[in-house]
Formats: sequence, C-alpha cells, structure tokens
Amino acid sequence: METIGERIKNARKNLGYTQESLANMLYFSDKTISSWEKNRTKPDIASLCLLSEKLNTSIDYLLYGNKKVINQELEIKIKVNYDEYLRILNDVKNNSKEIDKLKQVDEYFKTNNNMWLRIRESKNSIVLSLKKLINENKFSKDIVTIDNKESMKNILTDLNYKSLGIISKTRIIFNYQNDYEISFDDVQDLGLFIEIKAKNQDITYDDIINVCKHFSMNTKNIESEKYIELKSHLWNDSF
Repeated sequence: METIGERIKNARKNLGYTQESLANMLYFSDKTISSWEKNRTKPDIASLCLLSEKLNTSIDYLLYGNKKVINQELEIKIKVNYDEYLRILNDVKNNSKEIDKLKQVDEYFKTNNNMWLRIRESKNSIVLSLKKLINENKFSKDIVTIDNKESMKNILTDLNYKSLGIISKTRIIFNYQNDYEISFDDVQDLGLFIEIKAKNQDITYDDIINVCKHFSMNTKNIESEKYIELKSHLWNDSF
C-alpha cells in the first residue's frame, strides 16, 4: 500500500524537483524532506498545506491517496493574536449563526500512545470521552455522560490513570454554511485559538483550508498539538 512518504516523493519527481529544491521552496532542510519520504517522520497539517501548494496536489491526496476515508474527524486549530481574533470573530458573526458560548473545563488522563482520555465539565453536563488515533489523521471517539466527576476520577485513579492536568477555556461556537463548526477559544495560560471542524463526511482538509483562507487566517500558524500537550510544554519550559 502506498504511503504518504511515497506520495510526496512521486509528486516531487513528477514536477522534476530534487529534495533540495523542494526544501528551499518550503524553507525546510532537505533532511526533513528525506525523512518524510522515507516515512521516518510525517509532516503536520501546516506543512501539508505548503506541500500541497508546491506539489500541485491536495492535502487529502497526500494523506490518503485516492481512497475514500469515512468516519474521520477533521479539524484544524490556528493560533491567533488578539487583533486577528477580533477581526475573524466579527467576520464569522456576519456569515454564521452562533450556536453557543460556554465555559469548558477539561481534565486529561494519561493513557496509551495515540489515545486521549478526558473528563469535560460544561454548563450542566459532565462527560467522559476516549479519543483514539486509528490511522494517520483518522480518529474514533466514544463519549458517555457521568453524574459524579469525583467518583469517576476515583475510579480512574484506582485503575492507575494519572491526571495530566486541566485545560480551562471559554468557547464561542458558530455554525458556518451547515458544513462547519467554527469555535473561538480563549484558553487559560495558552492564549487565543480558532478551531474549524467538519460536520459531514464530504468535507476534506482542503475544504477546511479554503475556509481559513476565506477569513484570511494564517495557515502557517496551524497548531497540530492538543491544548494539554501545549500546556505540558509550557510547564517544561518553566523549569
């Protein structure tokens, strides 16, 4: 089965680019291109955006080839400054319907690699969710409602699930064109972010990128890590 590295390599060769010339266009090193093509590492979504432009192909082709991927959860999160946040928020308000404005408090627990276990408090609900990476950028997610957070935490502790920390944020959610959910997040300790999530299976990463471009979002600031991972870096940098 063809890998993402092989698709990058084939697209590069079809255009007559060397690893060095492609690296220069992307402002990466040729060692980075080589690592991607040999599948030692994988480009994040921000890098895939640049690759798709330079290789005249789509992000989804680089990720999945010509196969149709179903039951995938597609979302992109972009770090923004205060002025960008207000500008884009006003633009989205004029083109979308506001769904909700709420406070979310998420506590994450350590699991196996490529899995995220979380208890979320939001309004009058408490939910436990487990998100699993299935293949490349394809996820599955199971959610259950719980009545008592402390009891659930005691159960997880008894099962040796260690708390990784808490993420607290204010989120404003909009329905855009009935195909996307656009969220504006003010995350304690981390700053401001905008998240765009596909609402149906016909949406591709390229479609989401086009929404970003429509609202003049800087796709170079796409953040691939989750908030709890960003916060862990913050903790490590403080020591």
